[in-house]
Amino acid sequence: MADENAGTIGVLAGSGDLPLILKRHLQAAGRDVIVLAIEGEADRDFGDVPVFRAPIEDLRTLADVLHQQKVTQIVLGGGVVRRPRWQAIRLPLKLMPVLPRAIRALVAGDDALLQTAHRALERLGVELVSIQAVMPELIAPSGRIGQLSPVKADHDAIAAGYRAAKELGRLDIGQAVVVFGTRAVAVEGIEGTEGMLERVRDLRDHGRIAGARRGVLVKCAKPGQDIRSDLPAIGPETIRQAAAAGLSGVAIEAGRSLILNLEDTLKAAEAADLYLWGIDGGEE
Repeated sequence: MADENAGTIGVLAGSGDLPLILKRHLQAAGRDVIVLAIEGEADRDFGDVPVFRAPIEDLRTLADVLHQQKVTQIVLGGGVVRRPRWQAIRLPLKLMPVLPRAIRALVAGDDALLQTAHRALERLGVELVSIQAVMPELIAPSGRIGQLSPVKADHDAIAAGYRAAKELGRLDIGQAVVVFGTRAVAVEGIEGTEGMLERVRDLRDHGRIAGARRGVLVKCAKPGQDIRSDLPAIGPETIRQAAAAGLSGVAIEAGRSLILNLEDTLKAAEAADLYLWGIDGGEE
């Protein structure tokens, strides 16, 4: 991604650190960068690059910005909590053919909505670039990550969590589960991973989960997922939330998940005495 002749690249930014990490990396690689910040979602200061803000429904403004700024590529990063309201959707004429599909996608899962967004961006004449093409160093490796390794009982929990997370993804519901023993006690829904971990913490506080049992957070990509966006991600805050929920470790799908701020994530895991594990698919 260091090709200075590749034109302007846009970072379509949701919440969290990932859009800022992408912006800094692309700048360091010599790219001309703009940020397309989703109003109410993007929550970082992007500093010295042009930043254009619009509601998630305003694809007309997005199309105008892409044209005016001569954007040839776009990369998606960050969290998005609010789903678009179909009554508020504003489309340029070029995207009118996708409107029926977009309305149907609004009542489906996140994957269906993202696929519609991908088609819309492509119709606007920009190349959708995957995060792993921009920053392959963010992709989770397989096996042990950091100082600690899971014990035998943890591997059983990871395998159970992997199966459960894949089934959850197959239904286009979420990407993460929490497992104690071999039982999934919580699955990710619309509240996201943070909300799920808060529920687990409350369950432990109320005695619904035995305090002596080891638990794991498992995050995996959905089967058949377009890996150009919405890859499962963890960072230092995920580790702190997992520790607060009384978990023993975090396992993510190798090659199809992101680790943000790796050094800080490893420090947080060591401080919390949590293991990190990259699942290569052989855990099933």
